[in-house]
Amino acid sequence: MSLNENQSAKKISVTVAVNEPEVGFIDEMETAKPRIDITRGRHRTFVITTSILLFVSHLPYLLVFIAFMVKKEKTNQFLFSFFQQNQDVYWTYAIVACVIYFIILIAPTVFPKVGHGVFGIPLYAMLWICGFYMIIFGFMKQSQGKYGNDSGDILLFFGCAFYNASFGLFITACFSIKRVPKAIGLGVTLVGMLLCLLLLWLFSQTTFKPMWENFLYFLFAAGVSLYYSYDLELMVRKRGSEYSTTDWFNGFIHIQTDITFRIWKDLFFSKPKINEEIVAELSASEPEIQVEESEIK
Repeated sequence: MSLNENQSAKKISVTVAVNEPEVGFIDEMETAKPRIDITRGRHRTFVITTSILLFVSHLPYLLVFIAFMVKKEKTNQFLFSFFQQNQDVYWTYAIVACVIYFIILIAPTVFPKVGHGVFGIPLYAMLWICGFYMIIFGFMKQSQGKYGNDSGDILLFFGCAFYNASFGLFITACFSIKRVPKAIGLGVTLVGMLLCLLLLWLFSQTTFKPMWENFLYFLFAAGVSLYYSYDLELMVRKRGSEYSTTDWFNGFIHIQTDITFRIWKDLFFSKPKINEEIVAELSASEPEIQVEESEIK
């Protein structure tokens, strides 16, 4: 029997064992599911889920925005009504929430396996709760005038920038098939910022800002939107083999922390892959094709 026939017989026996599990014992190495990364067009679910998680994490900014729209000049008293007990206790909660928040951000960045698969669900829930508390507590403190001025309305525009940029990223991710259309996310972000400014100016009448200051807020929102889009693109183009299709939590974490290192490394220091490396990766990820080619020969 030739080598090609041995390979064909081996391939058939494995197929029968997998399709008919009642035949007998199946080796764990043969039945283990291969890790599927987000390369070769398998990125859409990953990028959409990552952008949704980022958008949902910014929903507390939307709640504060609604409070400004409904309560208007009484927003400060409304926020303070939730924190009328011992202020030292609330500060303790804020410190604990801040520590937990940054631990959850740092851990998957340093050790990506921490956020794999279902492990990301409780971590995301804890991060969202901590973020919600810190945002509401921060707006309350900055809206009391204890630091020389009421800066809650200033924080509101930064919150609107993050909120609209994350929504723009979600729209961008939905259209990311062969490329990441950054212009779509940027346009959605700027239109959202304009609507927020007009609503606060016309209906709330609590945030009158000079034009130069509004321009700075728009510039900041545009920068955040472009950073999100570029980082999402680099995740797929240059780091796609590092993420499986279920690594949505790591994608959500990295898109917030990549500004400290990864995005600059990918933009200025990572060399583009040559054709030989791409061919090697494709052949390594498709062992069944190698077997079929050997059979043909």
